[in-house]
Amino acid sequence: MPDAAPVLRGSSPVEYHPRVDTLVILLIVLVIVVVWRGPKTLPQIGSMLGRGVKAAREEAKGIRGGESDPGDTDAGDPPSR
Repeated sequence: MPDAAPVLRGSSPVEYHPRVDTLVILLIVLVIVVVWRGPKTLPQIGSMLGRGVKAAREEAKGIRGGESDPGDTDAGDPPSR
């Protein structure tokens, strides 16, 4: 019989929930940022993060689809004479 962790009567063993841990860590980081930077800079920080995520998604979509760089304007234009 293998050794098992002791379990109290009427209770179940504690389970690991990574989503709860992630949420707690994010809340702690948010509190630290609010104390450190102040609540007035949160919208600026959020917009910077949003722009970064949007750019990353566009790059990932371009890589998966084999498309050219969205900023490259002359990729589909014929050469001028």
